[in-house]
Amino acid sequence: MTKQKQLTIVNPLLFIFLLMQAISGALHDLLPRLIFELLHKCGWVVVILAIYHVYLNWNWVKKNLLHYLNK
Repeated sequence: MTKQKQLTIVNPLLFIFLLMQAISGALHDLLPRLIFELLHKCGWVVVILAIYHVYLNWNWVKKNLLHYLNK
């Protein structure tokens, strides 16, 4: 699978899981405890997807961000 194809899968998933974390955090007091825990425990998925997203975009990171650290 090409890097671009992987990104077309990872990016929407990352967005959905980040949104789910934000909403469950914001509505913490309004959600039943079981629902909150179910939604918020998926935070590890966000971490894995974010690491994979950076891995897939590492050349961009090196070119655009790490360039400034080496000056």
